Amino acid sequence: MIARNTSALVQALDEPVGMTGLSAEDRRTKIRFPIELDLTIRFRTQSIGVAGRTVNISSSGILIRTAWFAPPGKKVTLALAWPQLLDNRVPLCWLVQARVVRAGDGLVAVTIERSEFRTKRVSAASMTG
Repeated sequence: MIARNTSALVQALDEPVGMTGLSAEDRRTKIRFPIELDLTIRFRTQSIGVAGRTVNISSSGILIRTAWFAPPGKKVTLALAWPQLLDNRVPLCWLVQARVVRAGDGLVAVTIERSEFRTKRVSAASMTG
């Protein structure tokens, strides 16, 4: 019974909301949440990082505000500073393997291919304080 309720909740969260009056280009199949997080964009073939900030996030993609531009199809790794601490003391980083789907006017839209949370190193001094 719990699995059925959970499935219904996930399905409800993924259904489009408020799409009347939007152009076909602006319609998405997943809800976008206006979450602003700092991030670093890394190119899979280079160790160079570019700063950015999320505009919104859905279960399948992220819209990023950045001065960086990449052509559609470019594969990138995003490292997002997660706002919640693990066990109220360990910082987390959300690593996202993504592909650029569109870019322009200071915005880059990516589709999430794979993601995982990782812990950040914490100094001994911050653990005791």
